Amino acid sequence: MLPQELESLCREWQQRLRLVDWDIKVELRRARDMQTSNHMGQISWDRNERVADIACVQPGEEPRGLMRPYDVEQTLVHELLHLHFCLFERTQPESSEHLDMEFAINAIASALVNLKRARERNPDGSINAIASALVNLEGARENNPDGSTQ
Repeated sequence: MLPQELESLCREWQQRLRLVDWDIKVELRRARDMQTSNHMGQISWDRNERVADIACVQPGEEPRGLMRPYDVEQTLVHELLHLHFCLFERTQPESSEHLDMEFAINAIASALVNLKRARERNPDGSINAIASALVNLEGARENNPDGSTQ
């Protein structure tokens, strides 16, 4: 993925998530250059100034042994969602409350990205067809340990 592609994805998701009033800079990094070694993305923000910096691991640079295939778009959406939750982020990192919030943000990011992809596969489909494709995509992921959906 090129930096311009990540920037384009960021602008697209800023619109979808209604974050266009934020000045967001995104960059790709090697996994070893991330602040926390087991994180595929990271974000820092100033809520009052509405500025944020997001870093995502460059596809192909992710650490070995991940339980799921790395998805840079899902990571980006996850980091962007933190901007909606920043008012509530008063938990200590690694606390059970923080981990619960991370799980919730992961679930929301995954659902949003999967819904977008289902809609792209069924551009003229009804909401029922799109929802059905989304369910089928999730089922395919559960049944394919390598994460492929084809």
